[in-house]
Amino acid sequence: MDVRQRKTPNKVSVAYGEPDSLIKKPANGLSIFSNLTSRRNAIYILPVVLFVYVFGPFLPHAPKAIYVYVSSGFAFDMFVGPGIRSLVDDMVVDDQRIFNTDFSTDLPAKREIFLKEFLHYSDTHPLPIISALDPEEEGHLDPAGVWKTLFVRSGGHDTCAAKYFPETIKAVEQTQFKILSIMFSRLAPGQVIPPHTGYTKLIQLYHLGLRVPQKEPKPFMDAWACDGCPKETIVWEEGKEFVFDDYFVHAATNPNEEERIILFLHLQRIDLKGWRQELLSGIFHWIFAHIPFAPALSLVEGTEKSCNTLLMGK
Repeated sequence: MDVRQRKTPNKVSVAYGEPDSLIKKPANGLSIFSNLTSRRNAIYILPVVLFVYVFGPFLPHAPKAIYVYVSSGFAFDMFVGPGIRSLVDDMVVDDQRIFNTDFSTDLPAKREIFLKEFLHYSDTHPLPIISALDPEEEGHLDPAGVWKTLFVRSGGHDTCAAKYFPETIKAVEQTQFKILSIMFSRLAPGQVIPPHTGYTKLIQLYHLGLRVPQKEPKPFMDAWACDGCPKETIVWEEGKEFVFDDYFVHAATNPNEEERIILFLHLQRIDLKGWRQELLSGIFHWIFAHIPFAPALSLVEGTEKSCNTLLMGK
């Protein structure tokens, strides 16, 4: 027999006494290691992919926001103001819309309840002058010191006055709004608040007329979407609610001989395009509500004097 023609289908391993077909190849071990490495990499890569998927549309605005923040000496008001202006413009349905009345809440039906709580407080306590609460930001708007504003909540923090407004707080928290501040604003007879802007486009302001002069001329607000744009005007009325973007230049006037009192809310924007915008806005809203910003806290602290002072004979 020719030995060269003999076949040995299963050579026996000298080391293990097993057929070659049962010996694990080194390549298989490398493959397993490679699979484990790929899975580990996927764990790290997945969050990055998810972040880009969710926030990718907003990333082109990041360089401007960072530049404004750094160049201003890390001033937070500059970051949330001009720093992210273009970002917010890209997040909303209509970035040139000032006034919005295309919504409804149950708040107008409770107007008398809000007014009753406010009048009960104002009959027994002096109302704070907003220019005294925040001279740096509000002093130029009310040099005469007649603009009275009572904060019930400021930047997510309840003031000492909150205990006097249980029904107001309950009703506001039951709306579809995400609220940062709750306040009452009194515009004195003949008072004019000159043109000014808010500090950020991230929030909108809600107004509900509680006590408004019935006779002409009625209190009104003027606003301009841009330099050279036509003036837009809205008139306050009892039970009328509207939301507006106070980052546009606006001015308030009460030409009447009677006062104007409104419920005034700071809230998360209600005109965002979709879920990405809602998520990002919600993150900013959470930051505003949970980080102790000095302006918000100064309003909380400034209200203490009003709460601790009783009017004569009360």
